[in-house]
Amino acid sequence: MRRFTVLSLVVLGGLQGASAIDVVIPYSTAYGTNPSSPGTGLCGDYWNMGPFYDNSTAWAHAGANPADATFKSTLLDYPNGGIDTLFDGNSLNDWLGIDAGTLMPAAVGSNALETSLWRFRGAISILDAYDQDSGAPGINVTFGLGSDDGSGLRIGGIDVIDNGGDHGFGYIVQRVSFEAAGLYPIDIIAYENFGITGIEWASSIPGGPDSGVPSGTVGVVPTSVLYDCVVPEPGSLLAIGFGVTLLALRRRRR
Repeated sequence: MRRFTVLSLVVLGGLQGASAIDVVIPYSTAYGTNPSSPGTGLCGDYWNMGPFYDNSTAWAHAGANPADATFKSTLLDYPNGGIDTLFDGNSLNDWLGIDAGTLMPAAVGSNALETSLWRFRGAISILDAYDQDSGAPGINVTFGLGSDDGSGLRIGGIDVIDNGGDHGFGYIVQRVSFEAAGLYPIDIIAYENFGITGIEWASSIPGGPDSGVPSGTVGVVPTSVLYDCVVPEPGSLLAIGFGVTLLALRRRRR
């Protein structure tokens, strides 16, 4: 019965949570043009903290407190594969799956999931080829964020999906219109308040695994379009997301 409930929420999240109104992401929020090398994933932060019942409180805590651990998020699909959630008696290592080996400090991996907070940061590469609607302005991409409990997605500092609160696993789907191709900042929050937990970030961008993603998307956002705290560029390293370097980049672009 529990499994039927979870599956029903996924379907309802994919249908009722969808929006035909685009969230427009201006090119002025981008870090710049796309790197020539493929990405390797996002930076992950973890706090053994909670419960949280809304996204604003969770983001505020993440922004004001050092993480208990960090990791590399190669695919934002926890637990990995076709299982949407894990019971909180499982460990953080169980939940992280293929990314558990990147957890620092490693000892934190034995923590039970129970009350947990995660943040995923970096950038996403948007190409003209990802456009779903050539008749509409911009590059139109659909994103779906599924979670138990809450989660939220910001692109270029703009709130795109609010799937916050204390709830069973379900998706919110939103189409996004990027003004132009480029490398855009990503910030995702997720938290757990006892019971079972999971998060999955899907999109219409091809190349990621399909593990029961919602209508309008084709798979989990592929690793190759995700860049963590350092983005490789020809002949140099372009640091993103941090004060001085970011200001310098924006000044050069003006």
